[in-house]
Amino acid sequence: MRFPALGLLAFVAATPLPAQSRAGIADPASVPLTTSAEGMLIVPATLGATIPLQVILDTGAGLDILAPSLIRKVNGKAAGAFTGIRMTGDRVDVPLFIVPELALGPIVRTHVVVGGWDTLDSLHIDGIISVNGLRHQPFTIDFADKMLTFETEQSLAQRRASGHSTPLQLSDERGKALDL
Repeated sequence: MRFPALGLLAFVAATPLPAQSRAGIADPASVPLTTSAEGMLIVPATLGATIPLQVILDTGAGLDILAPSLIRKVNGKAAGAFTGIRMTGDRVDVPLFIVPELALGPIVRTHVVVGGWDTLDSLHIDGIISVNGLRHQPFTIDFADKMLTFETEQSLAQRRASGHSTPLQLSDERGKALDL
């Protein structure tokens, strides 16, 4: 998949941010992103506070997915299963696990529910980060400067004033996945 010549793409949930999310970060923070040969966005993350990851940021994925080998490294606890439907119409059954901590930039989540997918280990991919864990955190993907920026209310207001907004429709899948 190739991305069109877009400069910036900002994602903001259509619902107001809860109070704890508004105060989540004091200043905008950015992490570098790269694009794979296939056009996937790759960003750095951390698992369990000490394991560095390179993960795919997939705005079409509804659930964070990690390689099972990484889930085992942090003693992930089984938490049931989730069945989803891919864009191709294929059914996907994913075992769920709770991992102690998953961080992407300044966003640190604890006791995170993730899916485990054996294919990631065979492809040597650490994981896929969805918009689910960022549902209350506005962020901007800057394709030109290759940065993922986590916005504050003030920085988001500045972006809105200088650009164009496009609302997104979100679909919450039983509190486990988020679809755009």
